[in-house]
Amino acid sequence: MRFLHISDLHIQPSPDDRLAGLDTYFTFTQVLADAFQRNPGLELIVITGDLAQSPCRESYRRIRQALAVWQTPVLCLPGNHDDVELMGEILHQGLISCDKQTVLQGWQFVCLNSQKPGFAQGWLAKSELDFLGRCLQQPLPTVIALHHHCLPSGSPWMDSMMIENGRELVELISAYPQAKLLIHGHVHQPLEWHFDQFSVYATPATCVQFQPLATEFKITDQPPGYRIVDLKTDGRFETECVFLPRSTQHPDLNSHAY
Repeated sequence: MRFLHISDLHIQPSPDDRLAGLDTYFTFTQVLADAFQRNPGLELIVITGDLAQSPCRESYRRIRQALAVWQTPVLCLPGNHDDVELMGEILHQGLISCDKQTVLQGWQFVCLNSQKPGFAQGWLAKSELDFLGRCLQQPLPTVIALHHHCLPSGSPWMDSMMIENGRELVELISAYPQAKLLIHGHVHQPLEWHFDQFSVYATPATCVQFQPLATEFKITDQPPGYRIVDLKTDGRFETECVFLPRSTQHPDLNSHAY
């Protein structure tokens, strides 16, 4: 099974709104078009949070509209910018699911909520970790998806917003050989870590990218990106990170926040 992993859409409610100089809805739709053009057999889209910039009904309606074009199942989970209740109300219908556990073609997908309400950093509540533990009792190769990063990115300002109990998550996953892959967003750049039994991959944003190893907030002129993952029947996987070709849209490199 081949699926598309995207993250950090930061969709605005109005077509006139911009984030660091970018029309995030345009870049989102360009990412979808590029991914499906290159991979016509895509069977699933996984979106790991920050779907909206400032969550409101119109932002989520615009996301639903863009996804409907491709008639492909979607799994989505919240980031620190999202409203969980609004996501469920507007997105959780038809081919779009906010379910926390899904089994497809012999693989299990577990979607976790790493929100710490009122804060940019992440936290996994005991209920989330307990839920993951129960899911990992299933004898199925498993993809774990969440928004925040659980391992240091090397950017001090960004790592102040990682999952505070990330070590507990890694220890839990390490105890189950059927956990093959953890995917997340939040860091707006591709990163990867490899352990004996599983791997962790961060995926770039569909809008602006952050400067790797920066000591403070800084964006780059790298274009929007996404990740393609191929899941094998024997529990193996292959993955590739793709960036869009340069376009007429360029981020404002002097932006100091997002």
